[in-house]
Amino acid sequence: MAINEVQKNTENNNTLSIIDEPISKENKYKDKIQVVNENIPIKIKKYFSSAEEYYSYNYPEYKLFKIKNILFCKMGNIITFNFDENDNFKPKFSIGPNWYMTLVLNCLILVISIVLEWFIISHLNIIFRIIFVILLFISIFLINRAALKYVEIANNKYQDPFHNLYCDKCKIYYNIFDKVSHCSLCKVCIIGFDHHCVWVGKCVGKGNLFAFYHMIIVGGIFYLFLIACFIIYHTKK
Repeated sequence: MAINEVQKNTENNNTLSIIDEPISKENKYKDKIQVVNENIPIKIKKYFSSAEEYYSYNYPEYKLFKIKNILFCKMGNIITFNFDENDNFKPKFSIGPNWYMTLVLNCLILVISIVLEWFIISHLNIIFRIIFVILLFISIFLINRAALKYVEIANNKYQDPFHNLYCDKCKIYYNIFDKVSHCSLCKVCIIGFDHHCVWVGKCVGKGNLFAFYHMIIVGGIFYLFLIACFIIYHTKK
């Protein structure tokens, strides 16, 4: 009799029984989730098997082309290549619109170095000649490293609380703390923009800024070394 009374009381009070479906978190907050989704657009993540598929789908304005099965992507006036699959197909290398100035700088350094080696360095101690060759190759390597390293380009098409500034030319959103600036020569928005350097062929910013500093530091050391060699040569003469 006591069990029957308990069952009747539970039925009258509409309490949760064993056969009732438990309330999950999804059902409990279902209405709230729907309201949030209506106000905040969700970016649908799509799996891409290649960089060509990724840029064709997300950035149809970029021009894609291949040279000997190597994919290149033209972003504004900057040509990018060697895409990282583990980092959302971000390029590792890029070539700027003033790429020919990097070749001119390489040729100038080589010509001046050959002349100095012929008339001055060859008459000094072997240690000076070894240091000269090492600094020469390091300088050329750092120049081309800064010229080829990818400078990060802002390409966010969606507005969110963190990217709410807009570029009318590139039609992208960016964050004020990213120090983004549009370059009229590269025709893209550069993240961490410092300046446009014709000697590395493109802008200097996030991605190649430290490579540019390394180039300047080693180039200054090489210049001071050549002055020291010139002074030593004339004192001995």
